[in-house]
Amino acid sequence: MNEFLINKMINGDVQTSKIIVLYSILKTDRLFFEFMNDVFRDKFDYQEMIITDRDFHSYFEAKKQQSDTVAKWVDYTFYKLQQVYIRILFEAGLLKNQKGDREMNIPIIDPDVIDHIKNIGDAKYIQAIIGG
Repeated sequence: MNEFLINKMINGDVQTSKIIVLYSILKTDRLFFEFMNDVFRDKFDYQEMIITDRDFHSYFEAKKQQSDTVAKWVDYTFYKLQQVYIRILFEAGLLKNQKGDREMNIPIIDPDVIDHIKNIGDAKYIQAIIGG
């Protein structure tokens, strides 16, 4: 994270700070970024504002097909990953609830933060969060 983002995280509004933390997780966790880009972003783009257990299952099944390493993981690993992803999204304010069909929130992000992230070449991470 650069100085601008650290300053915004410390001195900005709570929601923007949470999105900056989410952005940093996306930059360091490829599987989670791909989930956000393949599932979450598509949901936003098509205005399907519910994430279900089936969405997670379909995503992880696709990853099993793409990677021999992921295919070797046990079911409990996918269960825990789903729990962690839900918790991250809920804590970041992108989900209204953690159980059942999870309703998605459209985040309110400081436009300066969005512009900054785009200008440093990381637009794909913002698009994974807010669609587009």
